[in-house]
Formats: sequence, structure tokens, C-alpha cells
Amino acid sequence: MVEPVVPPSAPAPATAPILELHNLTAHFGHIQVLRGISLTVNAGELVCLLGSNGAGKSTTLLCASAIHHASGGSVRFLGEDLTRAAAHTVVARGLVHVPEGRRIFPKLTIDENLIMGAWLRRDRAGIARDRERMLDLFPILRDRLRQAGGTLSGGEQQMLALARALMAAPKLLLLDEPTMGIAPLLAERIAATIRSLNRDGLPILLVEQNARLALRLAHRAYVLENGSIAMHGPAAELAHDPRVTAAYLGGEG
Repeated sequence: MVEPVVPPSAPAPATAPILELHNLTAHFGHIQVLRGISLTVNAGELVCLLGSNGAGKSTTLLCASAIHHASGGSVRFLGEDLTRAAAHTVVARGLVHVPEGRRIFPKLTIDENLIMGAWLRRDRAGIARDRERMLDLFPILRDRLRQAGGTLSGGEQQMLALARALMAAPKLLLLDEPTMGIAPLLAERIAATIRSLNRDGLPILLVEQNARLALRLAHRAYVLENGSIAMHGPAAELAHDPRVTAAYLGGEG
């Protein structure tokens, strides 16, 4: 039985943010996508980004994880400037990105996908423990360890993508559309897993097309419009803001 998602209690803010994006701008060719984005994620927080398609949500995550370098502004993670860092060094520092579309290795087995998630680690005993923890967290993966990742359903692939990311031992997790295109029951299971991970202390920056679900999971939320932040605040308050309900919640308060 899937445990219902309930509004979380906000953790006490740390003295400094885990992640801080300051005045971030980004371009793809001549097209400007981000126009001065500033946001923070504090220790223990789950922060969500809302916005229509093309608002800049995924680009924000890509810049945070150095997969796409910002044109201006800065990205600071655990006090270190990572604005121009190489993506693999960002992962090594503990900032791990689960991109939209899952992007597992379809020809590798489930077990091989999990091991790839720990590629930069050298603590063999810790890797083995985390592998068992992932299989306990997602029992369906244990039953199919030798199966190619590409043969899984969309929801199962999302579980694998999340498990692979957790094998990197993240200190902050970036999640891009984890429930998109997934059957409702599996989507609720993934949402419950995200909430559980956050309750265990893992900070998360979440992009999620299901705005109602995102606001139920998050402590705070930012609303992006045309590459800029239009609104931000506690998720519970934004869930009842008439502008948010009209634009993202079907007009329901």
C-alpha cells in the first residue's frame, strides 16, 4: 500500500545553503534561457521548481550540475564555486543529477547500471552496502538484476535511474521530472521514496510537472516564468496562491 504524501515540516535552515545559485544566466546558442536566477537549497530541504514548458527549469538543473555551463552568475555547492567545474568533478563532490527521461544505460543489466552509479567511489564495502540498500528500496530491481535496463517499463526505469544516482552517495540530489509519463501507482511510489529520502536528511532540488504533487512534497518552491523567478516562498503558501492555482493547479485552491 502506498503511503499518502503529506505536507512536510520545514527543517531549520543551516548557517549557509547547501546549494546557492546567484544571478544565473544561461544561453543555448543565441537564445537566452535563464535571466538572473537566484535560489538556495538548505540542509535537509526539499525545494521544487515550477513553471511551464520552456520556463528554464531543466536548464537550471543542468547549470547546477555543470552539464551545461552558465553564461553568467555563480553556482556554489557546500561553499565551493562550481560554476565552471567539469561535470564529473561535481558528482565526485556529491551533487548528483537524475535527468529528465531517465537516461539509464539500456543495454547494461540492472546490476551493471547500479555499479556504474558508484563509478567514482573506491569504498568497496560501502558500495556493497548501498547496492543492498537500493535493492531493498526498490524490490522489483532485485528480481531482475540480470535483465537489460532498456527492457523495463518507464516507471521501473525511473526507479533504476534514482537507485543509480543514490549509488553515487549524493549530498544533494537534483531530480528532473521523476514522475513524467509514469503510471499513477508507480508515480506515487516514487514520490513516497523521494519524501522518505528527504526525511532521512538528503537535500533535494526537484523539477516536477505534477505541480500539486511537487507542492505537497516540498518545503519551499520557486516559480519560473520566461527564465526568471516570478514567485517563491513556502510550498504550502504557494499551493493556495491564486496565481499558482490558476496557472498550475487547474484553478483549484
